[in-house]
Amino acid sequence: MAWFSRKSREPEVPFIDDDYLVDLLDTADFPRTEENLTAVIERVGCMFLVKACQFIDQFGTPQELADFQETYGAPGEDLQAWPQEVLEGLVAWNPQVAEYIVDLPTRVYDMLLEGVDDDSSFLGGDRRKPLQRMHDHWTMRDGQE
Repeated sequence: MAWFSRKSREPEVPFIDDDYLVDLLDTADFPRTEENLTAVIERVGCMFLVKACQFIDQFGTPQELADFQETYGAPGEDLQAWPQEVLEGLVAWNPQVAEYIVDLPTRVYDMLLEGVDDDSSFLGGDRRKPLQRMHDHWTMRDGQE
């Protein structure tokens, strides 16, 4: 009986399911509204995107980074799939990255919950108000309404 195989395995992309996003809301004691879920999806997707861009910026070419940002830099038609697509795109770019991001969903989850008692953090503040969407942040920054 062989204990190992020389066959290469497909790299495993970290998987986040619907429970991951809902658990963030529940743990932070925010209501499960469509608006709050959308805000969480956008925030998690952006955090995954930042990490992906860091890898590509450090180990890839400027063109690879530009291509990745063009493809994954904003949600497509299926917003809920976007965070997972960013992870899959990163591993497709370089399968060796998979071992370094296996715990990225857990780290992002923990980082978001660290500020749950801080009114200035994403998951802090008044639970009766909807979470701030990234779109709101971007338009406020750009002076748009």
